Amino acid sequence: MASHDVWDQIAPGEAVSGPRLEVTRESIREFAEASLDFNPLHLDDKYMEGSFGKTQFGGIIAHGMMTFALITRTMTDWLGRRGAIHRRLETRWLRPVRVGDAIAAHARVSAKVATDKGRWLQFEVEVKNHRGETTATGDAMAEFRGTPRLAAEGGGPAAGVSGASRAPTGTESVFDPAAFERDFWKNADKRRTWDEIVPGELRKTFPVTLTREAIQRLARSVGDLNPLYFDEDYAAQSPWCGLIAPPSIHILLMFACTPDDDWMRTPGTINAGQSWFYHVPARPGDTVRMVARALDRFIRKGRLFVVHDNVFYNQAGEVICSGRGWTIRPR
Repeated sequence: MASHDVWDQIAPGEAVSGPRLEVTRESIREFAEASLDFNPLHLDDKYMEGSFGKTQFGGIIAHGMMTFALITRTMTDWLGRRGAIHRRLETRWLRPVRVGDAIAAHARVSAKVATDKGRWLQFEVEVKNHRGETTATGDAMAEFRGTPRLAAEGGGPAAGVSGASRAPTGTESVFDPAAFERDFWKNADKRRTWDEIVPGELRKTFPVTLTREAIQRLARSVGDLNPLYFDEDYAAQSPWCGLIAPPSIHILLMFACTPDDDWMRTPGTINAGQSWFYHVPARPGDTVRMVARALDRFIRKGRLFVVHDNVFYNQAGEVICSGRGWTIRPR
């Protein structure tokens, strides 16, 4: 059945429910290793006994981006079976997810929009814990096309680029998680404070070559065993013509492409919200380049906010994804 036919049959109000994820100390540590986010908020009980302004956490909390990745899994599972592409996700975190919680993502089709060249669905999204409390809300968007858009223009693979994994060119750093600095306190005195961050100024970044192992580690950390990420034969027969990364790969790349004195690694930084648009998938062997900067900083209800944007490109110059985040900085 053509994807446009499927789109015609979907009605506003149709519900999407995702798998339940049990949150344990081990699963939080696994996500930290997969995402490279070793903020002590998620790992250090003693640190979390402290005060965070008006908030007292009283213990470690799960990464906000674990919730984000779980929503992504829910959306790609549902959309993939219908021949659609997950294009956008925005989330806002309402309450922390703690050890012992079980969370699941839910979505509802909120609107259908037809444009000149595509058919689109909009979704309202929420994540609830096992007590029925809403921990995050947001919205998502998906595109129905005859063939997934694999290149910046047109409907097929980019010129000169196959669907197979790509070999490094030798001009970049091959991603090596063993070499990553896990102690976010190290070089903390070299990082810019909220007062020193300059909106509009580019952050220091470097290109990295994405590995299959890194892609699969991130997917496994939220139980996402989509064969597009693991099964070469299956992926080769798909419209993507080879293995790809989950859309949420930017969670890992945010840290992999920056040095250990980058201000995003400041201990105690709280993720308040994220919005991302996805263009072409990242693949094993891609050399990924990041362009990032702070856009704004402001004070609201006594909290120090920084708004930042980030764009990831592959070695062909294609945009993989672009996004914006809101973080609360420690004083």
